[in-house]
Amino acid sequence: MRNARPMPSLTPRDIELFWAKVNKSPGQGPAGECWEWQGSRGRHYGSVHLYGVTLPAHRVAYYITHGKLLPNLCVCHTCDNGFCCSPKHLWCGTLADNNADKHRKGRANSCRGEQQGPAKLTEANVIEIRNAYASGDYTQARLAYLFSVG
Repeated sequence: MRNARPMPSLTPRDIELFWAKVNKSPGQGPAGECWEWQGSRGRHYGSVHLYGVTLPAHRVAYYITHGKLLPNLCVCHTCDNGFCCSPKHLWCGTLADNNADKHRKGRANSCRGEQQGPAKLTEANVIEIRNAYASGDYTQARLAYLFSVG
């Protein structure tokens, strides 16, 4: 994660306007317990524009409810709902913590080999290339040409 922008000082009015854009009604999110951001949304997270800076809504929610937020830390979701701003669902951790949480919950992109969208070789091609190169009969350049990857 790149270092996040520092959080600007928020007035009571800023905080009031922020929470006005959060739906605290029951039934939000995967388990029905989230407080979902209703303002501007990106693909995975809500965003809020404050004092000329666009910030992730869940980071602002964490800052409002927990105070100081170090810019090099992630605000993570126990609910895995990027639009959630519920203080009960937000926790602060390092990028490594966030990635470990993602893997533990099975949300990591685990596409390998030919399952990757842009893959040019099949698993069978890879085995064939490795065997051909190990035989000493082919250079890497020749194999790249033969398999149209170079």
